[in-house]
Amino acid sequence: MCGRLQNYRADCSVRLKKLCADELAELAFRGLHEPVNYAPVEDDGAARAACEIVAVMENRVWATG
Repeated sequence: MCGRLQNYRADCSVRLKKLCADELAELAFRGLHEPVNYAPVEDDGAARAACEIVAVMENRVWATG
């Protein structure tokens, strides 16, 4: 999952084993107050999937027999 988050510039993962509670709290607080610069996320996945399904259904010669 981290790779996908990195692709969208949204990765804020931390190594919990190396943090104490105060450090984690500080990171969370800073993260809430920093500006974000996420990459745009595709929002046409359902439409693309529907087009693929229609293409398969239109070309199903096995069902016309």
